[in-house]
Amino acid sequence: MSLIAFGLSWTAHTPGGHHEPLRTYAILLGTNPEIAQQHLVEQYSGQFVSPDEAVRLVGYRPRSVDVPPSGFSCDKLIVLDMPYCKCVQADWQREDGSHLAVFDHKSQLDDYFAGQPSIHIECVQTAVAV
Repeated sequence: MSLIAFGLSWTAHTPGGHHEPLRTYAILLGTNPEIAQQHLVEQYSGQFVSPDEAVRLVGYRPRSVDVPPSGFSCDKLIVLDMPYCKCVQADWQREDGSHLAVFDHKSQLDDYFAGQPSIHIECVQTAVAV
């Protein structure tokens, strides 16, 4: 299983342990993806949802609810109630059984990420920090 999550390396170094469940998820992902997912859902009050429910719960249309990349199908969508935002996790699966987990959120967390390493890029005409 692959994981795409902006700020993942940051979570291991953040004081206060706000994202300890996400760090544990990343550690478990390589050995037991089912337990990793169960842990994340339990820790962040995850809700398995349809694309329309995801939009209603987070108040915007995350890119992860649209058509998955070529060769993938959407296995599940989960809305996670994280400490500073609601996040949509999409689990995309290929026919060979491999997965891609994508975490999509929209919030201003500039102060929360202040001082953390990042690079600035443009993605679909939007400036983002990764």
